[in-house]
Amino acid sequence: MSDNALHTGSAKMDPAAAMALFQTLSKGGDDASPESLIRLLGSQSNDPTASMLASMLMEGLGDDEEEEDDAADDSFAEIDKLLALAEDDTLPPDAAAPDQPDTAELEALRELNDTLADALGACPSCWGGEHACPDCGGTGAPGSRLPDKALFHELILPAVRRINQTRPAGQTQAPRSKKPAIQEKQNG
Repeated sequence: MSDNALHTGSAKMDPAAAMALFQTLSKGGDDASPESLIRLLGSQSNDPTASMLASMLMEGLGDDEEEEDDAADDSFAEIDKLLALAEDDTLPPDAAAPDQPDTAELEALRELNDTLADALGACPSCWGGEHACPDCGGTGAPGSRLPDKALFHELILPAVRRINQTRPAGQTQAPRSKKPAIQEKQNG
């Protein structure tokens, strides 16, 4: 399946198929009948399981299908039109897959990651969690490099002070795991 597949639950659906299904459903009327939707699912899906399921459902509809041949021909003509539109690859911007962050958001997150890595003296690419990292070879955990002093004071020191304020009396050090938390999250 393509990288542009839309996620629908745990399955993936081709964007053109999803767009055709959406347009058929939003149009309503006879085009949104169960038979039409099953045909659309079967004809548009790159997923063999979905195609097989659509075929089985169509067989279960029985003799009513013969009486609706004219309506089916109209539906197939409409589907062909929808397919032609979907193949055009000019989907409106709001039809983009919701699981794909926009470029500005992604760039802002990368900048934040780089800033935090600099503040902690960590590799911004893997934070020391990837042995095959081209930047650090897996040795870039926080503290492996000299932290940026100004960023450390701005971003990290306030959190350290807050932790120190909330420790129970007599406890001098926060409990520590054997692995840094960032590596536990990456591996777990």
